[in-house]
Amino acid sequence: MANVEITQIYNNPSGRDSLDKEYIVIKNTTRDQKISMKGWIVSDMTPTGKDTHLFYFPEVVNSGFWTLDPGEVIFLMTGSGTNKFLAGTQEYPPQFHFYMQRAAFVWNNPGDTAYLRLPNGEFVHWMKVP
Repeated sequence: MANVEITQIYNNPSGRDSLDKEYIVIKNTTRDQKISMKGWIVSDMTPTGKDTHLFYFPEVVNSGFWTLDPGEVIFLMTGSGTNKFLAGTQEYPPQFHFYMQRAAFVWNNPGDTAYLRLPNGEFVHWMKVP
């Protein structure tokens, strides 16, 4: 059972817009469990099973240690930027923004798959691009 899930992939198959418009959304689906994401991995795989486009969640965000609290979400953008936490508002829940620092699209083909794994490599959740 996954307590953290990939809930959406926003891809850019045309490749014409900003890399920050291509991202995946990850959510803590528990009601009361804070989850340390330090060292967790997001990747895709080639048809032969080789990991590509690896992203490791850092230990520190906004100059402090962090956890993904119940109901909080992560937006993992393909492009470049500074990792940060944004406090919630009436319109938006608290959320983290992370950046893969890539110069090319990752989730741009139907069937591309985002994998979420623990630091030891164990698979937690995955989702295919529609």
